[in-house]
Amino acid sequence: AVVVNLGQLRDVASMSHLQGLSLVCLSSCFDYWSSFTNTTMPTNLIQAQRDYFGGHGLETKSGEKTSLDWDTATS
Repeated sequence: AVVVNLGQLRDVASMSHLQGLSLVCLSSCFDYWSSFTNTTMPTNLIQAQRDYFGGHGLETKSGEKTSLDWDTATS
């Protein structure tokens, strides 16, 4: 079983950045783990990009599926 203390990992990654140290692997691990354990990640941004470039539509948090009119939304 893997036990992860995300708070301590966040602290180490933050301190390394504040000190100007590049801990690329550690920061990447933290971001990877956060993306899988956080239920409020901005995945709607990815859906919006797919909708803009390919008309795929997007799903709101309430489960409603929609597509934006990008011509009026961007002007």
